[in-house]
Formats: sequence, structure tokens, C-alpha cells
Amino acid sequence: MAGEVLAGREGDEKRGPRSTIERPYSGYYARVNGGDGVGKTTLIKRAEAYAQAHDLPLITVREPGGTPTGNSIRDILLHDRSVHLSPEAEVALFSADRRITCDTVSLPWLQQNGIVLGDRGFEANVAYQGAGGEIDIEKVIAVSEAIMPRWYIYPDAMINLYISEEERIRRLYSSLAATGEKADKIEQRAAEYHARVAKIQHYIAERFGGIMINAECSPDEVFEQAKPYLFGPFLAA
Repeated sequence: MAGEVLAGREGDEKRGPRSTIERPYSGYYARVNGGDGVGKTTLIKRAEAYAQAHDLPLITVREPGGTPTGNSIRDILLHDRSVHLSPEAEVALFSADRRITCDTVSLPWLQQNGIVLGDRGFEANVAYQGAGGEIDIEKVIAVSEAIMPRWYIYPDAMINLYISEEERIRRLYSSLAATGEKADKIEQRAAEYHARVAKIQHYIAERFGGIMINAECSPDEVFEQAKPYLFGPFLAA
């Protein structure tokens, strides 16, 4: 199923760099989604290298953590082990960070004809707090739809990476061993939690539009499949 384009609720809008949705910018906005360990960081780094080599106006944003406020929220959500949050509280904090990043980082750059590549978006809340945390995913979606602009809910392109659970675990702990870092609070959750997160990825792509890429392919293959969606009309000839 490598490179499988899945229909979204908005018909064909996932296929091109523009859609019927009104976009208050001249740039291009894409997001990369997937569970921990699927290869998002590798793909984003390749995109950054490609943009630099071809002089493309790309910035990447991380949610949470794309702003000073976001970094504080990220620490609470992922690292501060004295703070124990319900899935609903996690959704509220993630959503606040996403709106701040959207208003202060992403939209200003897009309005300058730039490319924004998002490291996850609200879809991660649907997967992690909705499916993983076992709360009603419609409530999670409703929160995002209420506070985020429509062009954010339906970006110009969405890339969804997936791998087997066995490979995800192997990659995650290999990466942690290489960097000396510890798994964050969400990464340390039970295998059943992460299995629910993985299971809903296809549903998210089907509902909101996007391309599913089997990230067990080589990094070069993944990048080549994702490249048209990462850069849209800015793709170098």
C-alpha cells in the first residue's frame, strides 16, 4: 500500500496543491503524521535538506513546541512526571499550542509565499487521545474544528506514515539508545495504547484526505513518494 492516496471527506481536495477551501495565503502547507518511531523526523530532515539544496522557502513547525509557549506545554505533556493529565486535558493543551503556532508561526510564513511543513497536527490528538486514550474521537475532532481555521484542518497535503508495531518498537528504542534519551510519557504507554493509535491512522487519512506511505521502505523511497506532497507547486523541476 505504499503511496496509497485515500479519499477525504472533501472529495478530491487532497489530490492537488489547492482545494475548494479558501486559503488566506499564497504559500503551501503540508503535514506529516504517524506514530512514534515511524520515521517522521527522518522524512522531515530530508525535506529540509532538499529545500536548502533547491533554495525553497521551507520552515518546519513542531506541535507542540513550535513557540516558547509551546515548549512549556510540550514539557508538561511529555516530560514533567509530576503532572498527570486526563486525555481530555491533554487535548486542551495540545489544541492551545496548535492555535498559537498557527497564528504566530505558520500563517505569517504562508502569507509570505513560504512552505510550512508541520510535524503532526490535530490528527495526532484524534489518534493518541481519542483512539489511544479511548475518548470519543468526535469530541476531539469537534474541539479542533471549533478553534482551528478550516485551512488548518484540511492542509494542502497530508502525509501519513505507517509501519508494523514490531518495527515501530525496534526503531523507537534504537533511536533512544543512539541518542541516550529516555522515552517520554506518551512513548512509555502500554503496547495496547500504541496499537490503538496505529489502527486509526487509515481512518484519519480516509476522513480528512491524505497519502498513506509504508515507511518500512527505505528512507529514499519514502522521500520520493512523499516529495510531491511535501512541496506541491514548489517542487523543483
